[in-house]
Amino acid sequence: MRHAEAEDHSADGTDAGRRLTARGEAQAATVARALRSFGLRNAEIWYSPKERTRQTAAALQAELHAPVYQAQDALATGNFALLQFAWQESHAEHVILVGHQPFLGVWIAELGGLHLPVAKASVSFLREKSSNGHFQLLGYFREELFQNVFTLGDNSGGKLS
Repeated sequence: MRHAEAEDHSADGTDAGRRLTARGEAQAATVARALRSFGLRNAEIWYSPKERTRQTAAALQAELHAPVYQAQDALATGNFALLQFAWQESHAEHVILVGHQPFLGVWIAELGGLHLPVAKASVSFLREKSSNGHFQLLGYFREELFQNVFTLGDNSGGKLS
């Protein structure tokens, strides 16, 4: 997942300190509800140590009650080899990465073979096809799709069907 919409400039003047906007907080909450409705259980949440990704991941943690919620420097630096090592060591069935462009787009292209316009608050689903690092892209969703589903008023209690 790419982090939700963030402010252009932080109070402390650093890129790392940029926080989510009010719209970004709403986007993160919408995506978190959608992921919960998919029945995602026991997923680890890894996020870049930058504030906007931490806040986005916190929204996911609140909805999904993930057993692992931790910062990964590789998501901020683009060090894919380090990220892969951590991934292999975790033995998690599902890992949600909350990061930044251009790294997420490059990694999706390398793993899944497709170039996607990784928008803010968008989610890409990949599944490992084999232990040799080949992945299948299962889907790519923008936050607006999730928002439209939750505002249809289908009496599903927030469950996507």
